[in-house]
Amino acid sequence: MFQLNYSSRCCLWRCRSAHDYSGIYQSQSDRRRRPHVFRISGRDDKQGIVAGDYLAENWGDKKIAFLHDGDAYGKGLADATKEHLNELGITEVMYEEYTPGLDDYSEIVAKMQAEAIDVFYLGGYSTEAALLIRGARDIGYGVQMVSGDALTSEEFAIVAGEAADGTLITFFPDARNNPEAQDVVSRFRDEGYEPEGYTLQTYATMQT
Repeated sequence: MFQLNYSSRCCLWRCRSAHDYSGIYQSQSDRRRRPHVFRISGRDDKQGIVAGDYLAENWGDKKIAFLHDGDAYGKGLADATKEHLNELGITEVMYEEYTPGLDDYSEIVAKMQAEAIDVFYLGGYSTEAALLIRGARDIGYGVQMVSGDALTSEEFAIVAGEAADGTLITFFPDARNNPEAQDVVSRFRDEGYEPEGYTLQTYATMQT
């Protein structure tokens, strides 16, 4: 994420390409106080609605868990999804905070398995998500993982390996597949950089 600042005094716009924290705009009145902020990424609370609906539709009668890393993004995303799921009349079996930065999450995986969790929603980042799902697959536990846009990085697939297969995330359609973006995608790749995640949104922000 980067930002270009604007105000009526200094004439600098603030463009946020990958800032999805919903607290920036809590209300329409707050939006009116910040007319110079333009967001390209989806808000966390909107991701929560999409994920909550999907969980309800596909696992409404199953055992659901929520895991988060305790920070503004991870907890905010998990809470938004949980809140919407609860509004739909579905209550989770487990809600747990995990410590980011560990090398092993076998304890929390074992806890989910003991509770016979069918699907868990993870609010957090790619490394911990990869270790969690890989740890589950290593013991033959076929739990489904659903998460947010932080898992769009190649790091998730590299760390998780084959365990990444089947993971579901909320994100825009991959901008790299947009025909109008092929020229800039090729230029990025020619420089040895894969324009994953919000790279192209950030590029478009700079073009504004």
